[in-house]
Amino acid sequence: MTDRTPAEIHATKFIAEPMTVSDLGDVMAIERLSFSSPWSERAYRFEIEQNENSVMLVVRPAFPQSLWDQIRGRAGVRSPVLGYGGLWLLVDEAHISTIAVHPQWRSKGLGELVMLSLLEQGMKRGMQRATLE
Repeated sequence: MTDRTPAEIHATKFIAEPMTVSDLGDVMAIERLSFSSPWSERAYRFEIEQNENSVMLVVRPAFPQSLWDQIRGRAGVRSPVLGYGGLWLLVDEAHISTIAVHPQWRSKGLGELVMLSLLEQGMKRGMQRATLE
């Protein structure tokens, strides 16, 4: 048995990192597959670029960049987004605003990784409690 937490176990295969504008193509594809009333790309742009109280994360495979890819000029090419989530921090309370995982990647613990990563980021910013919108 291992003493590692689920987030630490998943972290060996997947990474959670801040969402960027370059992730929006993948995010919007998952958004449309997951929700009957999806957020717009404009809404995500606002959360990433302008909302100081927003934390937006993506989860992707943690493929290490190979030396061959670096030589061939593909350094910095990131693996696809498999899931994402966001929260709004209002004073000391985090409101989970969105969370989704691509249908083909569900039931593999990625939603849990997104949620734990969001809560960790909220705690770093002074969160005392969280709610799911």
